[in-house]
Amino acid sequence: WMFLFIILSVALIAYITVNLLRQQSKREVTERELATVLNRIGEGVVSLDKDWRYVFINEAAASAHPNGKSKSLGKTMWEVHPALQDTIFGQTYMESMKSGKIMEIENYYKPLDAWISAKAYPSPDGLTIFYRNVTQAKIREQQLAETLKELSDYKFALDQASIVAITDQKGIIKYVNDNFCGISKYSNQE
Repeated sequence: WMFLFIILSVALIAYITVNLLRQQSKREVTERELATVLNRIGEGVVSLDKDWRYVFINEAAASAHPNGKSKSLGKTMWEVHPALQDTIFGQTYMESMKSGKIMEIENYYKPLDAWISAKAYPSPDGLTIFYRNVTQAKIREQQLAETLKELSDYKFALDQASIVAITDQKGIIKYVNDNFCGISKYSNQE
């Protein structure tokens, strides 16, 4: 019986070892596939463990790491980016990790001289952050706001100095300014 027990124990240990190795191999393949996908996207992606140490940095995020990807991995976010901790970004990331809630932020980040949009995803293992530079979109947004302000100023000046009526192709009035109403003695609704 002792001999049979030893043979069964060895067989069980071998079976468990083979299954563990198979699972580990599958996990490694899955992790490589995930890393490949995350490296292909244009957004920066970083993953941090519970101690704020970088465990993953995709290619798009590598350019934001002054010492490079290989020297940043294993270091804390605060070691790599010391100025980050006292910013709205650092506060948002800490709050996300603490609360366990997904959090978003879009703000100007002075060290990069750029507007950054970031989304933090907490997990039991740490935090994953997706971010992108939105400076060009912010510039276009500001230009659009300036153009709309300019158009509004022109409209105001025109309404103050002129009689304005806008009609469709059939001659049906679609818009009149206050001067038109004052001279015609009709209300805007009429």
